[in-house]
Amino acid sequence: MSFLDQLRAVWPLIITAPWGFVPLALAILLAGWLAGRFMFAERIATLKERIESYKEKLGGATPDQAQKRIADLEQQLDDVRDKRRLTSDQLKRMGDALSGRQGKVEVMLGGAEGAGVYGQVRRHFSQLGWIVHSGGMAFPTPSKYGLRIYMPKEPNDDDRTVLAAIEAAGLKCETLSEKPDAPERIRLIFTDTDD
Repeated sequence: MSFLDQLRAVWPLIITAPWGFVPLALAILLAGWLAGRFMFAERIATLKERIESYKEKLGGATPDQAQKRIADLEQQLDDVRDKRRLTSDQLKRMGDALSGRQGKVEVMLGGAEGAGVYGQVRRHFSQLGWIVHSGGMAFPTPSKYGLRIYMPKEPNDDDRTVLAAIEAAGLKCETLSEKPDAPERIRLIFTDTDD
């Protein structure tokens, strides 16, 4: 039996004695309100505490301001972690200079400072379809610009294209070609800087 059916059944009693029913109905409503207030007061207090905690943590900043602050801190962390990274513009210029060519290049890591840019260049050449021979900690002596390039005795088109791509990206480097054990192909070695 639903509530409306029950109400319809007792309606004649309510009409004959409304003043007896009203206090009872008010007492039931008051008891329900007090029970609800008691049950949800703890939840409301907990939520208020969480809001105050967030305000305290954010220093009164809006979510957008907090997100910007987080992005700035992440950028500062990246800058501290590895100051030598290529921008998207440098990578684009490098890709444009490679102009759809695919060849072979050696990319090596010669010092911890160059790890970030070494990874970027190695990945970039691979993504553009180049065969990348890579290795780590070769010739660990620092260089003036953090990039040392060894040219083969007789550079081919791939070697000249890679050199043009490095120049297009604006990377300064030491280029060495007068070496008795010159490599078969161009070799890029990202080193620590000697400053």
